[in-house]
Amino acid sequence: MVIELLSYDVSPINNLLKIVITIGFALATFILFQCQKRYGGLLHQISILLFISAIAATFSSYFRFQGDFYTSYKWGESIVGLIFVVLSLIIALIIRKKIQAIVHLFEETEGSE
Repeated sequence: MVIELLSYDVSPINNLLKIVITIGFALATFILFQCQKRYGGLLHQISILLFISAIAATFSSYFRFQGDFYTSYKWGESIVGLIFVVLSLIIALIIRKKIQAIVHLFEETEGSE
């Protein structure tokens, strides 16, 4: 049973990891899309670059889910992909929080003048 669970060819964990990775990249893309729509100037440019990279990662994970070429490297790619998803989500949330804090500071200084 344990061997089947860890087998790349028959394990349900394999496809589940690929779906979780694709959803994670899509969620990071959505967060960065909100940022690039909301802010202007340099923050807008940075948000666009991060948004484009998140789109690329989402498509990459989708194609990874659709077609596999080298089965001996699959588990490593899935695990590294899952780590990348977690890091991308953390970075997206941190960037959104920092951008919101910067905008809040600018709003306060404009309001006090």
